[in-house]
Amino acid sequence: MVGFIFFTVSDIREQKGMNLEKKLAIDVLRVLYEKGDLSLSELTDVLNGNWETVLRRIEELRAEGLIYAEKSTTFPFRRIIGLTGRGREIASTLTPNVKGVLEIDEREFLALMHALGGELKGSTKLEKFMYRLDRETDIEKCFKFTPYKYGPFSSGVLKIAQRLASMELIEIEEKIWEVKGDHERKLVTYRLTPSGEKVAKDIFNGLTTNVQEKLVEFKKDSNKPLEIFLDEFYKKYPEFKRQTKLDFWYKLEPE
Repeated sequence: MVGFIFFTVSDIREQKGMNLEKKLAIDVLRVLYEKGDLSLSELTDVLNGNWETVLRRIEELRAEGLIYAEKSTTFPFRRIIGLTGRGREIASTLTPNVKGVLEIDEREFLALMHALGGELKGSTKLEKFMYRLDRETDIEKCFKFTPYKYGPFSSGVLKIAQRLASMELIEIEEKIWEVKGDHERKLVTYRLTPSGEKVAKDIFNGLTTNVQEKLVEFKKDSNKPLEIFLDEFYKKYPEFKRQTKLDFWYKLEPE
């Protein structure tokens, strides 16, 4: 499914002198810009569109000189679609501009992800980082954390992750790392998409210097083994260690 597009097409058309009023044409340019050359079938799959409709948009964009379409000279002789230099220039202006429609808590989540290098492994670490962001900076307080068996927890953090994933600003990957009887334990990885990284970087750059510096400090902790990470966290916030229900509270996720 193609991500959300928030910009005025007529503005781009007037600036660039071409007809891009059909949304699918815009999506074709954006996808090729983000993913590089694709075959016709690959492009159709990414766009989740009708093959004939995609083909019509391709022919229109090729007539405008924005893309090229040529058959490969080797088996399986696929039709390869790519951007021309002019097409790449236009496509670079089509980055989703979602910053203005994001809620404050979603913006904070994305800024954190950017500061952490675009990827974080483990919901446990995610909850702790969002708690520290809430407690250790002067940003607006958006979450209500309660003591839980793994320390401070807010269901709102995970809901935000799902919302951002639905907007294709982040990806959420789950892997089973332990099975005990009928119970599965999963490691969840949160990762910015290329579009999400552009939005997150813009949000991060708009933060105050003090908040930026604090978030950069967080990055040093993001790759620490979970046992060390939680040990340091509970030394700083001992009230949560006392309230944990786990005897071996650090054995939550794989290293």
